[in-house]
Amino acid sequence: MGSVDAVLRPATEADLEATARIWHEGWWDAHPFLADRLGPSRTRESFVTRMAPRLRTTTLAEVAGRVVGLAVVIGDELEQLYVDRGARGTGVAQALIADAERRVAAAGHAVIWLAVATENHVARRFYAKCGWSDAGAFAYDAESLDGPVPVPCHRYERRLAAD
Repeated sequence: MGSVDAVLRPATEADLEATARIWHEGWWDAHPFLADRLGPSRTRESFVTRMAPRLRTTTLAEVAGRVVGLAVVIGDELEQLYVDRGARGTGVAQALIADAERRVAAAGHAVIWLAVATENHVARRFYAKCGWSDAGAFAYDAESLDGPVPVPCHRYERRLAAD
């Protein structure tokens, strides 16, 4: 699939199922190496539950009226970024990142950051290609049924342009 023109818009409660599906599929595609530690906590239903409170800070990408991507911003963190399998490689992720950067800058932050699992080499290369810098390793506490699970990650950052 080539480049597409995605329409970005805020998520609504009506988008819960679509966003949970994209996040669930994307998480499993990107994190098979965490299946033994987090797999039982990463059911389809768990993504519905976890997505619901995030909808108010989520931007969606739509193509031809279909939700194909999401970006969750919490404070200065791009907390989640996922694109539907069929829309990967089309520029949707870059459009969502640019929107997240604008939202974080508009909130008064000079830097946006995100956590990438150390073993997620594809995502780490992607963020570097998008101009983000690896600010170092740290343990990110992932949600699980048994409480937080520390996951080895890297913090990627991007300095935001001042208006």
